Amino acid sequence: MLTGLYSAASAMDTAAQRHDVIANNLAHAQHPGYRRRVPVDGTFESKLLGDAADPEAEPPLSTLGTSSAGDIVDFTPGPFIQTGRSLDFAIQGDGFFVVEGPSGPLYTRNGAFTLDSEGQLVTADGLAVSGSSGPIKLPDETSLERLRITKDGKLVEGTQELGELKIVSFEDPQLLQAAGISLFQAPDDVLPVDSEAFVVQGTREGSNVSPVLEMVRMIDGMRQYEAAANALKAITEAVQQNVSPASV
Repeated sequence: MLTGLYSAASAMDTAAQRHDVIANNLAHAQHPGYRRRVPVDGTFESKLLGDAADPEAEPPLSTLGTSSAGDIVDFTPGPFIQTGRSLDFAIQGDGFFVVEGPSGPLYTRNGAFTLDSEGQLVTADGLAVSGSSGPIKLPDETSLERLRITKDGKLVEGTQELGELKIVSFEDPQLLQAAGISLFQAPDDVLPVDSEAFVVQGTREGSNVSPVLEMVRMIDGMRQYEAAANALKAITEAVQQNVSPASV
């Protein structure tokens, strides 16, 4: 019966963590380039059986129930939203823009850029956008109305090339680590490679979150939580009945 208590309590905890992940997705459903997080559940039993020398041994109480295995990032592309803005860019294909973070390069699909006071191309957070030869800085006389970008990421005004966006990709994006709402960083042993993706101007890539689907998942998670809570209540009442002194 104690194992039932533990299993029900762990199921409630896992459902609550799932709710937090879904709520975070919904909060950033309108953020350009945001990639939804997908909660991953596991069981203590499966982990035990994968590590134990004797699979037939009786599992201890701490290994029973449901556990949260964290979450993974869904790198499915989001919808393209046409804005007509000359400094809005989207990547068509596998790849990331490179920006200069405080401790090294960061990677993002959010191409809603702007210019700072010095004419440097930056993100909404003020991070410099990396080009093939360092940060991209547009001349003071640049006309944004005439600014164009080629498919391979070259920024041009008329016949003059002003810079080239650095676009990279990764063999396994799941190795990237979140470093912000739409920013990722790569571990030291994970190296980027040049991407063959195309760049589209006047377009933003939206979040790949579907609010309707996330709401359905949230309702499902709430039902799981309620079911586990009811099971916990029933087991608790049964334990109280068994330990209560018999009526005289």
